[in-house]
Amino acid sequence: MNGPLSALLFALGLGGQAHAADPSCGAEFYDVNWLVSGMNRAEAEIVGFDLDDAAMVLEELHKTLPCLADRIHPKHLARFGRLKAIAAFFDQDEMDMAYWGRLALGVQVPWPEAFGPEHAVRDAFTFIEPAGSVEVSGKQLLPPKGGALTLDGELLRRPRAGLEMAHFVQVYDKSGLLVESLWVDGVAFPDRLLEEGGAVAEVPKWYTAPDAELDPTAVVELSSSELAKRDKALRKAEEKAYYEERRQQKVLEREQARAEARQERMRKQREKEGAPPVVEVVEADGPVKAAAPTDWVGMSFDHDKASVGSVTLAEVGSDCHDLVALEPFALMGKLSRDTIRCLETSMRLAERQTRKDAISRVLMADAFAREEVHRWEGAVRRHLEEIDRSDADLCYIFARHLAQKGEEFLPEAIRYANLALENSLQWEGELRVKRMYQLHRINALGAQQLWYEAEQENVARPSRQVRMRAGFWRNQTKNLAREWLSFSLDAGLDHAAPFELCVQAAGTQQYCEAG
Repeated sequence: MNGPLSALLFALGLGGQAHAADPSCGAEFYDVNWLVSGMNRAEAEIVGFDLDDAAMVLEELHKTLPCLADRIHPKHLARFGRLKAIAAFFDQDEMDMAYWGRLALGVQVPWPEAFGPEHAVRDAFTFIEPAGSVEVSGKQLLPPKGGALTLDGELLRRPRAGLEMAHFVQVYDKSGLLVESLWVDGVAFPDRLLEEGGAVAEVPKWYTAPDAELDPTAVVELSSSELAKRDKALRKAEEKAYYEERRQQKVLEREQARAEARQERMRKQREKEGAPPVVEVVEADGPVKAAAPTDWVGMSFDHDKASVGSVTLAEVGSDCHDLVALEPFALMGKLSRDTIRCLETSMRLAERQTRKDAISRVLMADAFAREEVHRWEGAVRRHLEEIDRSDADLCYIFARHLAQKGEEFLPEAIRYANLALENSLQWEGELRVKRMYQLHRINALGAQQLWYEAEQENVARPSRQVRMRAGFWRNQTKNLAREWLSFSLDAGLDHAAPFELCVQAAGTQQYCEAG
């Protein structure tokens, strides 16, 4: 991606903090001039036939528009729909062009100067027709008490909308404060915005009609009252994000307590029935270097650490695209939140996988150094799922991490252990042998724990589904234990544990000795 586009999208992605009802927004927001700037850039890219860059800008706007802090104007939304439709025209997607083009029908917004009356795009637009509109039968709108809903910038009084097109709905409280923004497909309003009845929503006292003279290409000057509402929304959003974070933390703590209690009950049940005890999936003294993430993020800290410690990010600069300069700060967990947000945006928009890979590793290193476990776990999972799953070191450490979290994470741990084994040729000598042994151990003992858990569940609540799960994991334990045993014998390592586990699952020594 070219530098100017990256710089613009970075600026668009760091609009500030305020309202956002979309769960993915957190306490982030984007103001109306962020939208105007983005559309101006997209239009310039379309006129210059940089269509890939234009499409990326428009897609970023589409994804983050639910995080808008301001009431949207019908002309802004009509212009956005037209730009999306123009991009679809050049992509030869007739259905998508009509879907987005309907947003601009009936709303007068200027065409780019390069698209004169005889232009092929404008000719194609003449064939876009409304698909009709429908009202949700037997329902009425359910705004907050004293509040209102707008559809595509206009006050909505009945649950009626055009079909086969995108709509943008915004929800306001009794003071006119924007509390939620969302995309709606056709007339598919969320249930939370509707209730039984047929009443027409009242027009709130604070509502004013959109300015008919607004220029959708120009910077919007917001009034002091609008800015005050935005500040109030900021405080509400931050408070909501804070309590949501606390709520999630409490849920995690309760889940952890329940998991520990469940494991303790299973242990006692196994002892009562004389079943062999479950061995820890991951050895406590395994080779995880908590202080050296460079081993698995593939970064080199060639700078003098002491001298870097006296330097601030401000001295390095705010440009998050200089990964070499940011690397030592990431390894010490000292990236600023603005820099992290910049890196996240840059990674989403990067065209080359090598660039995505490099940015992702910087983010993983910073989260690990800060000991922000949930952020690190999410960053690693994203890296392995979306960027590169062939990194044996990363698959190895993630498999170990998941195996130590509890039984609900064991299927995922086994999956990443197998990915690490598939790429084990990246290691050499004694390190390869030790890690492969650990990975086979995770596979076999993880399957054993899942087998035992299913068996115990079947005792408490018998069902065909649970019996099938128990049988599946018993068979997996048998096969994975034999693979562990075979590797142990080939490597000249202690094979007592894998042999015992294999016999236990197979019910016969002959199967295991044949391995």
